[in-house]
Amino acid sequence: MAVPAPGVAELRGILELDSFDQARRLRDALKPFNRSALRSEAGFRGFAREKGLGKLLALKGFGSGLESFAGAADVAKGSDTLLWDGDWFKEDSFTSFIAEFLRASPSHHAVAFRKASGKLDGFLQSWSRAGLLDRIFLVLVSDGCVEGARAELRGLGVPTADLENLCLGWLSTRVTGAERVLALGGGPTVLAEAQTALRLPHAAERPRPRWEVLPLWRVREGAREEVSAELLELSHKLCER
Repeated sequence: MAVPAPGVAELRGILELDSFDQARRLRDALKPFNRSALRSEAGFRGFAREKGLGKLLALKGFGSGLESFAGAADVAKGSDTLLWDGDWFKEDSFTSFIAEFLRASPSHHAVAFRKASGKLDGFLQSWSRAGLLDRIFLVLVSDGCVEGARAELRGLGVPTADLENLCLGWLSTRVTGAERVLALGGGPTVLAEAQTALRLPHAAERPRPRWEVLPLWRVREGAREEVSAELLELSHKLCER
């Protein structure tokens, strides 16, 4: 699986995820960039142990117009690694908290999920400009892996029109075994993911993660947009075991 985009060598590391259930190849991108592929039958969890990623927290939220993420640091306390769907760094996005989290401690990590068949340039440039690209692990998910996520989402009743927006965020929790999700506000996509997460069957070997949604707001088209009452209610249900 080729990774031609300039800036890839700055990344902390790369994991190539070939199937929804397990990663087949691991690449280290530590300087100098090493393109040799290693077998990793344990998938993401083996990768996480090898890299010392510790306690995982999946992050979501408003992608624009966010003026504050008050309370996020308190919720993230005790977590070692943030996981997210690979959105670019933006000052008014939930991704700006990733930057604060990484700068708070050299022991903190971040893992982004991106499609292997997609373009990486904008993602790499935005995080390079933030000076944080060398703190980020990148998980490249194959088309087959994305289709596996789509199949699970369809089975949980997600409409076809919503599948594309949900896939990477869904993967960031399902293949990692993250036990917690933090949403910094959130619009329709976050709401749809929370609704879907609530439909997951309870399983002792793979419990659904606990959600916490901060009641933040954003400015959109000049107007203030609040988190929906439905999303806040769902977050309370998703805190239950």
